[in-house]
Amino acid sequence: MQPDFNEYKRPFDGGGFRRLKIAGDWDSPQFRDCLFGFEKHFQLRPAFHDYRNVLVRIGPDDALGVKKEIVAKKFRLFRKYDHLRFYFIPSKAIRSLKTALTLLGNGLKTPRPVAIIEDYGPFNKPNCCYYLSEFLEYDCSMAEAVRQVEDDRQRRLIAAAAREIGRMHRIGLVHNDLHLSNILIKNLEGEPELYFIDLNRARQKPALSIKARAKDLIRLALKPEELSDFLTNYDYDHYRQMMVLVRKFKARRERWLNFKAKIRRLKSGVKLS
Repeated sequence: MQPDFNEYKRPFDGGGFRRLKIAGDWDSPQFRDCLFGFEKHFQLRPAFHDYRNVLVRIGPDDALGVKKEIVAKKFRLFRKYDHLRFYFIPSKAIRSLKTALTLLGNGLKTPRPVAIIEDYGPFNKPNCCYYLSEFLEYDCSMAEAVRQVEDDRQRRLIAAAAREIGRMHRIGLVHNDLHLSNILIKNLEGEPELYFIDLNRARQKPALSIKARAKDLIRLALKPEELSDFLTNYDYDHYRQMMVLVRKFKARRERWLNFKAKIRRLKSGVKLS
């Protein structure tokens, strides 16, 4: 069942404001106060991921209105381009929330969203934002599983992933960052449940072309025989066409990544000379 979300807004001294969206069953005065002063709670926790974005876990705390363990993801804006484009498009937190609700509303799985926080400076300048979800007790990622389990179970997991991704594509949703590490597995020893994460790049369209679907699969790090198993379960009727397109787009992406790596090396060489 999808949660309803309540919205709150509070101005900053000197201009700008903070906006909250909180799931109705999480909403309380304590939790609202926690989110309006969220930096101090966020910074007290060690990050378990700190690269482009930062992720921390916050345990249950009655004083803060945190009913169960949650994960908070802070999206940082490093580039001037990001500050400019988020004047015109929804924040990464909003897009994560929208995608999560779309998945849940269509019977697909993702950690349950709890709240989002958006900070804007004077003249509505976008600053950072946060996406909060309930912590998921999962067994491993799909990336870990396909390298660790025996062949028969590996094939079953790949088939399950193909079916779930196929369901996602049939509702017009492209993930746009569909790595195996962005699929979490719960109940690995029984009937596995697959959860999609890192949703901020996802987009939904009325329908997806076969090319759009193939492009969304190119980040899946599968060996040739694993990709064959995947595509057989994903779309048996268009297996051959999908295989040609996925290989084509994978090769194109590899060339682009190699080109960017060369540019970075050249820039590094210029700085060192």
